[in-house]
Amino acid sequence: MVEDMTDGDVNIIELDSGIDFDLSEESDSYGAMICDYNTFKSIYRLNVRALDRHQVNMVLASISVSLPNDDNRSDEEKQDAFNKLGAALAGSLRRQDVVTGFDTPQFLMMISNIDIENAKSVVTRLINKINSEIGKIDNIETKLQALEPVDRDGSLNR
Repeated sequence: MVEDMTDGDVNIIELDSGIDFDLSEESDSYGAMICDYNTFKSIYRLNVRALDRHQVNMVLASISVSLPNDDNRSDEEKQDAFNKLGAALAGSLRRQDVVTGFDTPQFLMMISNIDIENAKSVVTRLINKINSEIGKIDNIETKLQALEPVDRDGSLNR
C-alpha cells in the first residue's frame, strides 16, 4: 500500500497490479543482473552514494578478453561468443551483483559485499569458469577497484 499525501490528506491507495508486476523480478532468475551500460551507470552511481550509509564494501571489476581466432570470426560469431561470456560471468556471480557488456569483448562487474582480496579470488574463479565453458582464452586482462563513497557534492568521501 502507498500513502498519497496530496492536499494534506492521507489516502491509502493500492498500487496498480500492472506496475507491481512490472517491478517484480522473475522467480527463476539466478546469478548477477545483466543490464545495458547506461543502466549499469545508474546502478553504480546509486550504490556509490549509498556506500557510506550502508557500510558495505563493493568492488568494480573489468574483464577484457581476446578470443582465439578473433580475426577469422564473423560479427555474428563474435556477438554470440560475447553473449556466452556474459552469461557465464553473470551465472557465476551472486544475485546482488551487476554485469554489463562495456565494449566487445569487455565486461564491467559491480561485486557487492566484498573487499579487494576476496574479489581477486572471485575473478580467478571467473577466469577458470570462462576457460572451462568457452575454451581456453590466451589473453584475459582484469582490473579491480574498490568503490569509494561520495559526499553530497560528488567528491570522494575518504
